[in-house]
Amino acid sequence: MSRLLSIDEAADRLNVPTSSLKTVLDRHPQFRIKMGRAVRISTDDLGDIVEACREKPKAPGSTGGKHPGAEKASGSSSTPASPSGRPAQAIGAKLTSRSLPTSQKGKGGQLVHLRGTN
Repeated sequence: MSRLLSIDEAADRLNVPTSSLKTVLDRHPQFRIKMGRAVRISTDDLGDIVEACREKPKAPGSTGGKHPGAEKASGSSSTPASPSGRPAQAIGAKLTSRSLPTSQKGKGGQLVHLRGTN
């Protein structure tokens, strides 16, 4: 039978903070052994806990190059042109032309100096 470790003992053996080990046990409860209110971890499971936490290699991201079979790109992006994007652009332009200006450029606004910043 393997030895059972407390959370603190297991964290010391793994050289990680206790809070980090508790987070791992919340995500991977199969490694947690509960006896009443006591929580223990088997020494046999320490290697499996490390493997469960090992980061998986990520797929390489797009480099923006041309992809075979891609449709005509819109603008400088390699994203295919979307027919549904054109009505949205037209609506945006219409809303912009109808909206009121948010500042009074050239309307004689006053410049107020703060004390001590002349």
